[in-house]
Amino acid sequence: MALSYIVVALVCIAYYIHRYYKNVARYPPGPTPLPFLGNLLQIDKCNTHKCFERMSATYGPVFTIFLPKPTVIITKLPEIKEALVKKGDIFAGRPSNPIDNIFTSFKNGGIIFSQNEFWRDQRRYAVHTLRNFGMGRNLMEEKVMSSVATMYGQVDELAQQDKADMNWPLQLCVGNIINKLLFGYHFPVNDCAKFVFLKEGLENVIVRMRNRISVLFIQANPWMRHLPVIGWNGYGELRADCMKIINFVGDEITEHKKDLDYNAEPSTFTAAYLQEIRKREQNGNTDSYS
Repeated sequence: MALSYIVVALVCIAYYIHRYYKNVARYPPGPTPLPFLGNLLQIDKCNTHKCFERMSATYGPVFTIFLPKPTVIITKLPEIKEALVKKGDIFAGRPSNPIDNIFTSFKNGGIIFSQNEFWRDQRRYAVHTLRNFGMGRNLMEEKVMSSVATMYGQVDELAQQDKADMNWPLQLCVGNIINKLLFGYHFPVNDCAKFVFLKEGLENVIVRMRNRISVLFIQANPWMRHLPVIGWNGYGELRADCMKIINFVGDEITEHKKDLDYNAEPSTFTAAYLQEIRKREQNGNTDSYS
């Protein structure tokens, strides 16, 4: 009886391996992956770009690695232009699994994570709004320079010290440029707990996604996020951190709504989007704006 189970198990394993490598053959040639693990053991996480450069020298400018999900890598500019410019519509899709959608609160939403006609609609409106706010013109430069002026003040204070760390002034400057455009205010230099919360939350998510192999397994096999340990390590904890950021942004939008005049000229990117949402709701169209 035990022998029968062993034979059946071996047959199943052999069939799985056969199907696995049959699927591997569908993709551009790359380093040979192992079943279930893919090429994880061959990737240098600390020097990924150098690792891809070595693989490109062996397999050409277009090759596939399995992480363990199949991922096609393009390393040379002509091939990148062909894929993303000449054949941009073909390659305009987005991955759709819990890890790739971890920053979204609903499917196929937003500017970054949406795709197909939803993405084109979002991008068209976002670019139109940014141009109205002065993107590519002196008006946008003036808005940026107001944040840079604050950074200069911080740098002047650092100049009095023996050692100066420019990370914080630069981070706060970039954060203020973005936040001014989104919500209409700067984070004060001496009272920026909100910015610290947001920055550290994003850093935690990025570091964990980069360093945890469990994230890659769940990316390839979404059902694994329901497992007790690997599910929390590779998805649950990340999602909890992302929800803190999503809730933070939601609170900012709620505050923005309190004084928003839907008939006035929008002064922030958020106000413009809220007005567009109201307009579309009145027209019975809420498919991609919410």
